[in-house]
Amino acid sequence: MSRLESLLLWCLTHIPGQLIFLLWLVLIIEEHSNHISGAALAQQPNESLGSLEPNFIKVHRAHLQDEIRHVHIDARLLSLLTDQASRVSRKSSAFALKSLLMEIMTPKRAGLAVIRMLAIKHPELASRCSQLQAAVLALKIDPGFALTLTHDASRPLSSLLQQTYPEFFSNCKHEAASSMSRKVPVYMLAMNYFLPAYLLLGGLLIASMNSLGNGLLLLLFWLYLLPPVCCRLILMRSGKPQGQVDDDSPVFRRWWMVSQLQVLYSRISILEELLRIVPGLYSLWLGLWGAQVSLFVYWSPGVLVFDRYHLSIDRGVMIGGGCRIGAHAMRRNDDGSFYLVVAPMTIERDCVIGFNSAIGPGVHVYAGETIPAGKILKPHTTWRDGRALRPSSDSQSSAPE
Repeated sequence: MSRLESLLLWCLTHIPGQLIFLLWLVLIIEEHSNHISGAALAQQPNESLGSLEPNFIKVHRAHLQDEIRHVHIDARLLSLLTDQASRVSRKSSAFALKSLLMEIMTPKRAGLAVIRMLAIKHPELASRCSQLQAAVLALKIDPGFALTLTHDASRPLSSLLQQTYPEFFSNCKHEAASSMSRKVPVYMLAMNYFLPAYLLLGGLLIASMNSLGNGLLLLLFWLYLLPPVCCRLILMRSGKPQGQVDDDSPVFRRWWMVSQLQVLYSRISILEELLRIVPGLYSLWLGLWGAQVSLFVYWSPGVLVFDRYHLSIDRGVMIGGGCRIGAHAMRRNDDGSFYLVVAPMTIERDCVIGFNSAIGPGVHVYAGETIPAGKILKPHTTWRDGRALRPSSDSQSSAPE
């Protein structure tokens, strides 16, 4: 047994009162399993499935009888440990149980992988692979699916215990049905602490330097070199995020991670303004992020740039003050879930981007064009001949905006 396994076993055997939520989870899953097994064994033969093999029925009937005993033991232990637990421990276990149930009912990549394997083994499913995967992901916001593990008929003993310990399931059905479509992933909230942690760690390291010169060099490295280098390494390993991306996909998580490396310069905009004092220096620095920006680009004060690795600007371009340039846009589906649109931006030579304009993902501004002040170019807009052209919804052609 490994050290990690030994530690987990020690925790389970020495502090059971702090892990009540795990016993609740075991009871719910075992009762749910018994409910499914009983329904399957009671099913009558039909044309689609035929009749079940006799030995299969014997094995699963014996297993069901064994599981029924387990369920009663679980219920007895749960009552004993919950009665002995403190009020704080019971509240924390109730919160942990609800969080676990929500996590279990959220479709994972494993479900999509099963569909891909089935499509390989059964080629006739290949044409419907995308449709099946989309159906699995749609379960995330399906209230009926969310209530599966909290339905009283599938968990009779835990339903009875719920009357004694209501805090473990208070509003659980409502949360299961509604939180799927509106909860913010935990990792997104957790990564908001990246910036203060990064600045705090940098401050501690700089303070530990034994000379002013070394501290200044570390400050410049920490503020201007380490973030773009980390960004490039992530993109070299996993590729640039691009296209229409669901908020629970690995591509979205990668984009969010890289975005946290750039948010420092949005919060403390003077860091970029200092680079723009020296002509060409800011464009060189953007190149560290993966951008393709000419040294002969004029940056007015107050310009904000996001998704720098998706930026391409040719020589002779003038960017007006207060402009916003970003290669991403967030959208909401009809079901309440979010998706991300990410696409490269291109500004050809000798263009003028007016004061307070906004350049969105996939925008292409042709050479010599002028964007009026305050103009917002929506995703995948082409600006040519003094007007905005956007792809129509039903074809690849462009239509005037």
